[in-house]
Amino acid sequence: MKDTWLKIIFIFSLAFNCAVLGAIGYPLAKQYWRNRTEPPVLQEISPEDVPPQVLQSRSAFRKRMLQERKKVRDERDQLAQLLMAQPPDKQKIQDTILTIANLQGKIQQAVVEQILAETAAMPPEQRRLYLANIQGRMCQGQCGRGPGFGGRRGRMNRPCP
Repeated sequence: MKDTWLKIIFIFSLAFNCAVLGAIGYPLAKQYWRNRTEPPVLQEISPEDVPPQVLQSRSAFRKRMLQERKKVRDERDQLAQLLMAQPPDKQKIQDTILTIANLQGKIQQAVVEQILAETAAMPPEQRRLYLANIQGRMCQGQCGRGPGFGGRRGRMNRPCP
């Protein structure tokens, strides 16, 4: 009989402890996870406010970037093949790395030129909002702090540290 009562008391004690832990721990856990997964706050520009010449240039730009990115992927595939070769040809590997770096540099230059072309056609307030959105997307994540430091995701349109 004593054994049964001990089991019942133990079960109620466990249930009570779990309830207290949940009541105290849930708000703390909710606050912790909300801060870790909060998306960056970016104001979007409505499509009606975007000048038509910007939309046209974006279409051509996207097509050109798809081709450039395909070239980078092809070079990376070639690099993987060179790395798997027995014995690996170090000079060809270095040449392929330089080719990939040059292609990525061209892509970056094209992106900056596109941003400058788009902002030239915008009114000052829209330009400020557009550039703030770009800056927020560029700094999304660690923003130069390296992996493992957590913090807020995005920089809420503030400058990168």
